[in-house]
Amino acid sequence: MPRPSPKEAFLRAFTITVFLILASIDNCVLDMASSVYWAMQTALVTSTTFLGFVNSLLIWIVSGLAIWWGYLGDKGNRKRLLLVGTLIWSASLLFTPLVFNEASWVIVQCVAGVGLACIASVGFSVIVDFVAPEKRGMALGFWGLSQGAGTAVGKGVAAILVTNPSGWWQPFFLFAIIGFIMIGLYFFTLDPKRGATEAELKDVDYEYTIKTADFKSILKKKTNILVMLTGMISQIFWGALTWLPFIFYQKFRDQGLTEGSAGFAGNVVAGLFAIGGIFSIPLGWMTDKLLKRTLKARPLVSGTFSIAGIPLFISMLLIPFDLSALAGVDGTLPLIGGLINQLGTNPPFLAMFLVSIGASALISATAPNWFAMIGDVNLPEHRGTMFGLGNFINGVGRGIGSLLLPQIAIAFLAVYPEPWNYLWSIIVALLFFIPMGILCFVACKTVETDYRDVKETLARRAGEVKEKRIDT
Repeated sequence: MPRPSPKEAFLRAFTITVFLILASIDNCVLDMASSVYWAMQTALVTSTTFLGFVNSLLIWIVSGLAIWWGYLGDKGNRKRLLLVGTLIWSASLLFTPLVFNEASWVIVQCVAGVGLACIASVGFSVIVDFVAPEKRGMALGFWGLSQGAGTAVGKGVAAILVTNPSGWWQPFFLFAIIGFIMIGLYFFTLDPKRGATEAELKDVDYEYTIKTADFKSILKKKTNILVMLTGMISQIFWGALTWLPFIFYQKFRDQGLTEGSAGFAGNVVAGLFAIGGIFSIPLGWMTDKLLKRTLKARPLVSGTFSIAGIPLFISMLLIPFDLSALAGVDGTLPLIGGLINQLGTNPPFLAMFLVSIGASALISATAPNWFAMIGDVNLPEHRGTMFGLGNFINGVGRGIGSLLLPQIAIAFLAVYPEPWNYLWSIIVALLFFIPMGILCFVACKTVETDYRDVKETLARRAGEVKEKRIDT
């Protein structure tokens, strides 16, 4: 590939940064509601079961429409699509302060979901076209980390802004404003050519775009089917985990913290879990190196690390830490200081913190390799659509996890009191990582063939383009 000019190199870096921020905001908005359930159920006079249903509905809308947005992105101007999508979700969240009942909350979330669906699938295809195949693991580690960071930032912002039920809408309004700022930045981003970093397409104008008939060839790839299945199964757990801030809120209320302090501490403690996600970058880089030895590296690393993380997750959830020492502490800074102090003076709390980092570090190996496999085994004009399909199946699993967890918790209530019934319900959802890991090992048998098929197709098409150039 020719070395880009300083201006082009800057614009590439700027574009990637903008899309990483967008991926982060996408997850902020998707996961933020669960962090303020405690306030919303009072302000909107509703139940956590209803709020969980709306969150699942949002996830399903985002996941389902991601296929449509991905298809449009594989067919046309991706930059324009991202601008429209961001405008839709930002405008919808701008009306959050006017939400006063269950029906108006459903409307705002459904409209926002239409726009949010664009970000992941279209943004993903842009990122992949900026990054060479041998560096995708590390680059998409940043992509995965930005999503995990978005979840943590969303919880943190909600914890800081929402200290009483009447202010539950403030974090949503804030991200609506940020969305409009991002729209302005879009005008300075690049829309790379499809397949721009593929070695086979060097010095070739690749003009292929997706056709409706291509869905059949996408779904015929065995690796694609396995990628979707592993995503759906693992997301059942992640959907259940969105309840963690609410679970900790209940736990801390029982330990004597005030409503606002328990909500803040619950979000912060749940957000600590995301810190281990930073390891997705070195683990993605490590897999890129292993890929030079075997094309099985991505599914092999994903399956091995995911299963290895299960015991640590269970340990994290069952460690009986107590934060009653913070009872009577109010205000953001005093609570942050109190939580930091507890890490040094409360051994069970410190143990939970360290184990949670280890658990999330191991499982963080899945995200960059899941993303990279989609880029590796699909043609450039199919990647946004395939990501949309995978995102849809992921959303089904995540929505199921979010929706079913309170129902499982009710069943466990006959055996365990709150919040232990919720914690054991999350552990049940966690066990889905076992079949997920097994399917990753099955993908080791298919990924080599599908990867080589893509390379051969690109080489053949490049040859055809060069022949036409000579003939003319």
